[in-house]
Amino acid sequence: MNLQQERIAMLCNVLKLDRIGSEWPAIAQWAAAQDNS
Repeated sequence: MNLQQERIAMLCNVLKLDRIGSEWPAIAQWAAAQDNS
């Protein structure tokens, strides 16, 4: 895990956003694909 992934996971835990913490890579890929179209 890199520093960015660790920070996102930590903040999601603090904010009780467990699902976002586990699914953010897929969300980021989707957002990047939308940005390119």
